[in-house]
Amino acid sequence: YLLERVVFFVNILIALGRRADLQIPNDVLLSSNEHGLGYAMTLILAPIKKFTKFVQLRNAVTLGYIPGMIDEIISELRPDAFADRLRDCSDIVRAQANALQLCLVESLKIRFADEFLGGSLALAARSLLPGKDLLTFQNFIVTDQIKAEIFENLVDDALSLLPSDTPEDEIEDTRISAGATLRIAFKRLAKLDRKVDVLQWMPSQKDLSAIFPLSRMLYGVPAASADNERAFSSASFTLDIHRYRLDINVFRKEHRLRRYL
Repeated sequence: YLLERVVFFVNILIALGRRADLQIPNDVLLSSNEHGLGYAMTLILAPIKKFTKFVQLRNAVTLGYIPGMIDEIISELRPDAFADRLRDCSDIVRAQANALQLCLVESLKIRFADEFLGGSLALAARSLLPGKDLLTFQNFIVTDQIKAEIFENLVDDALSLLPSDTPEDEIEDTRISAGATLRIAFKRLAKLDRKVDVLQWMPSQKDLSAIFPLSRMLYGVPAASADNERAFSSASFTLDIHRYRLDINVFRKEHRLRRYL
């Protein structure tokens, strides 16, 4: 936000710097290259700012959209992606911006590599979103082996949601049923527009009820732990060193009230 304001008021800042009566020290003023680099930084940080705002949404499906957003960010930050908008800047600014973009792209690929493997919960959630080719990306490769692993993990997760006292024969029947239901769900979801509200669409498909608990779980997983961390921190105001014998149910009720307020 500070960079955006510096860039927005650049002409005013330059005019103020030229006024002798203000006696602004030269080391406080920014050069044209520094202003240009500040503008380049606002362009580079824009997609990241959009991403960080999205992952903190509380009342929306978020986790399944993370792989696609990461892939888009990497494409948006590729070197020379802002060449047209930086054409009035110096070669030094463009070179520095490209160097930063290249560094960010490589860093993002390494940081989020696990999100595109078979054990990724994000890809599992993405598999149950509307739209086709959801596991096809520009900057990551999801092989058939990874897709098979994702499918097996989805079936295993569906079984893990069964009551603990479920008989073995019913568990095996559920495995077969869940696998068949998932394949049907994939075909139907692939025919839908990506803008379809999956939270309303899935419950309307009564014959897919075998995977309702699984879909609710995956749709409900938050993409960021920020809200959970805030709840954990605020719990210290309810349960502290002077109230260590507080009943757990009383604690839950009081903590809910504090969070609500």
